[in-house]
This record gives sequence, C-alpha cells and structure tokens, in this order.
Amino acid sequence: VSQAVLTHPTETERKLSMSVTGKVAIDETSSINVSGRGSVKASGQHSYAGGSYGGRGGYYGGEASPEEFGSYTAPFDYGIGADDLRGGGAVRLAANELVLNGSIQANGSSNGSHGGAGSGGSVWLRVNQLSGAGKVSADGGSARSGYSGSGGGGGRVAIHYKSNEDFDLNKVSSVGGTSGSGSSS
Repeated sequence: VSQAVLTHPTETERKLSMSVTGKVAIDETSSINVSGRGSVKASGQHSYAGGSYGGRGGYYGGEASPEEFGSYTAPFDYGIGADDLRGGGAVRLAANELVLNGSIQANGSSNGSHGGAGSGGSVWLRVNQLSGAGKVSADGGSARSGYSGSGGGGGRVAIHYKSNEDFDLNKVSSVGGTSGSGSSS
C-alpha cells in the first residue's frame, strides 16, 4: 500500500498499539501519524504556556508549563496540549522486522495565532530488525513567531532493536518547539 496514513482517534484512550509477528514496511509515501491527537491543555495551565511530556514546555511570563512525566524506556502517553490545541498522540509497535522508509510522527500541534503549542507525544518501537531511510519524530509544536505563546516540550521516543541494518538514528527526534514573543522556553 502506498500513500497510506495510519492514525488513532483524538484522545479517546484508544492509543495506537500494534503487534506484528512478521514484517512491517512503511514506504516513502506512507506514515504512521498521530500528530495533534493527544491531550488538551492541563487543568490550571495558562493558554500561552507550552504543553509538556518528555520535555517541559515553555513558560509564559510567570506562568509555568506542566511538569514532565512518563517513562523514557516504555513511553505510551499522550502529549499535553496548550491553548485550544492538542499534544501528540501515542504509538506502540512491536514487530519482527520494521522497514521504515516513510515516517512515524507523534508531534504536538503548532499555534498559528496567540497561545502556546502542544508537546510531542510518544513513539515506542520494539523490533528485532530495523532498517530503512525514514524518520521518527515526537517533536513539540511551535508558537507563531512574533505572537505571544510558548513552544511545546518534546515528547518521548524509545526504539528497542536487536539489529540495525543501516537505519540512521540521527533521523529520530523529540525536540521542543520554538516560542513566539513574550515567553521563555
């Protein structure tokens, strides 16, 4: 199948969890994408503070973002959103072989106006053999440049494998997003 996108519903506690006894191949036109499918902002969180998960979202003035949480070896939580945006969703994939030439994404939502951005979500891969030229990301969303608001914190990515057949681990990211003005990341 080409040009396929696999996702999960928005924050329904039905995260994307798959166990495959054979091979999973994601071609360069396809993806697993749960970006912006996680939680809304935390209770009491200022709308301009960034969401948090693996990394802490940016503060807004004296308004703190939520604290970091979750497992770094077995991440399977939603990212926290900000303003009216969502954090990244959650992916868990176990397979004998993963050929990743496309992407697996659990990024937080970016803000196109005033307000904070969502944190990255989680990607947890457990495979015997890993290969391909693709990428994995659980990056925090960015606030709009020149507008008030803070970037979302990075999510969490854990990749457990027995054999890496030339998959470039530099194409794995869980970085925080950038802030607009009037905030500190």
